[in-house]
Amino acid sequence: MKHLLEIGVLLLVAAAPPGSDRVELLDGTQYDGRLIKEMPDTLRFEVEIPSGGKAEIDIPTKSVYVLAVGGKRRVLNEKGGKAAPGKAADPAAPKAAAGAGVKPKAEVLALIKKTGATPPDWFAATPLNFPKT
Repeated sequence: MKHLLEIGVLLLVAAAPPGSDRVELLDGTQYDGRLIKEMPDTLRFEVEIPSGGKAEIDIPTKSVYVLAVGGKRRVLNEKGGKAAPGKAADPAAPKAAAGAGVKPKAEVLALIKKTGATPPDWFAATPLNFPKT
């Protein structure tokens, strides 16, 4: 039994490189790597590419569920779209009523179809000036 426990610990250590950080997104996607920079709206994260090498990716903070850096785990956003406890909402953001401004898919598609087929207001008033060929 002790031997199996030691193997499990070794597998856990091998799965995540020492000193690696982890980002878990609200959709369940996880990245292991190194946090380079934390900005108010974005996390810059370095990940290893399976084929070799490293890449830096920018991850919007609003899509991050958990950020674990140096063994310390922080919940940035609760699943379900709520801000994490203790994380103040932006006071400048307008407060919208639940469901306000939400339109059915069919209505949105009809609006796109109508708007896409209609020339913009300025189109008729703009003179065409083609160079002589």
